[in-house]
Amino acid sequence: MFEKSEILDSELESFFSDVDPFVKIFQIEGDIYRKTANRETKKFSLGVRTFFLKYHGPIGYKEVFKNLFKFQLPTVSAYPEWKALQKLSELDIKAPTPLAIISRGFNPANSESIIITESVEPNISIEEILESKLINDVKANEKRKIIKKVAQISRSLHLNGINHRDLYLCHFLTDKNLDPDKEIFLIDLHRAQLRPKVPMRWAIKDIGGLIHSGMGYSLTERDLYRFFEVYFDKSLKEFSIKENKFLESCIDRAFRMYMKPLLNQIDITSNVVQENFYKQSGSNFRFIFRKEYKDLAKNLFPRIDEVMRSGEIIKDEEGHYIVSCEFENESIFIKKYQVKSFFHFLRKLFTKTRARVSWESSHWLNSAGIRTFEIIGIIERFNVLSTTDSYLISKKIKGYRLDELVLSQDIAIKLAQSFSSFFKRLNWIKFNHGDTKKENFYFHNDQLISFDLDVSKRRPINHKNYLQKDKRRIIRSFKEDLEIEKLLIKRMESE
Repeated sequence: MFEKSEILDSELESFFSDVDPFVKIFQIEGDIYRKTANRETKKFSLGVRTFFLKYHGPIGYKEVFKNLFKFQLPTVSAYPEWKALQKLSELDIKAPTPLAIISRGFNPANSESIIITESVEPNISIEEILESKLINDVKANEKRKIIKKVAQISRSLHLNGINHRDLYLCHFLTDKNLDPDKEIFLIDLHRAQLRPKVPMRWAIKDIGGLIHSGMGYSLTERDLYRFFEVYFDKSLKEFSIKENKFLESCIDRAFRMYMKPLLNQIDITSNVVQENFYKQSGSNFRFIFRKEYKDLAKNLFPRIDEVMRSGEIIKDEEGHYIVSCEFENESIFIKKYQVKSFFHFLRKLFTKTRARVSWESSHWLNSAGIRTFEIIGIIERFNVLSTTDSYLISKKIKGYRLDELVLSQDIAIKLAQSFSSFFKRLNWIKFNHGDTKKENFYFHNDQLISFDLDVSKRRPINHKNYLQKDKRRIIRSFKEDLEIEKLLIKRMESE
């Protein structure tokens, strides 16, 4: 059988002499970090030294052809990581030192390989720092140093023709004592690709994945801009203009990655049991609520129309009406959507209910840092053809609706700033609100709160045109408030 090896460490060379290395590696005692059908990562010791060993087993023809049909080269051995680690050493990017590689087999579907590197000790991943809230103990200037180093590594990779393909914060290791002056190491390069130049789509995948891995933690928009200032080696103003397309594509990819598992969780039609949500369905109904409102959902669903009749009517229009009520010690709004006409019924055969649109849109907007009504659940009733009624249940919020707000100069300035941020964040997720009149926004504690999301939609194609319509509509709705109208126009023109 074809066999090839390169061992750069005398201790490892002695360790593997006169034995089959592919038998020996499974006899080594150590801590297994990952194990799948054809992959194993193990940490082991020889004397006082510590190593990491990665075994790549046969992947089979199915996996080979699956990758080829996607126009991707399958990862069939440890050689991509071996070459990438050697390249990183040339570039002075800190990474585990490659010490040995052993392979056998010529057929890519049936080959085996081993790579051994020096262990990086002691260390902690940046993801672990964020998850454990240790980042809160890091001073602002020290945090900036860490962001700068991550950006420098990412920039150097792409400038020198390397795309990582798993560029997440869990693969950046730093000092366990969080010393910002210590080096940051990059690990897990088994899928890395080396070229003369990284194609834009692969750079977008790397940076989009990196942004995604930091979402949901205590990182800020300013932290994101600091990263890009170093990555592009340009000022905020300069890269916002010159690198806008790349920037938007990275952010869009990050949000799509972030939302994909969440959209599966909040899908009312799914039969999969979800950890954070409570679902039920029957022959003519289904509902989904946030898990903490499980008891409220069980009691509300059978009596929802009765509860609505006892509440205070907020709006009663053709197609829907809204009531405010107290139920199970909760102050809630219930919005009921009804069929308006036969043509409306026909249209509903092919579309989601407006309650479901609002439910999903709120999660998209919240992911981008846009505050919305706190929706706690939705209920749908249906017959053999289509849904008949749907209900949106949300918690009451404090604050004033914008059409009822007394606008001082100070509030007008804050509103203009809030709307600027609102539209910027809609642009991040390629969304449009669809009904941006001032009656559909609240203002509380200097924060803008959006509701009436039942025509909101993600528009991957031509989203900027829809966003412009949203901007024009909100400006028109303030035509009687000249101060805020003027401030909004000024803000929109500068963007």
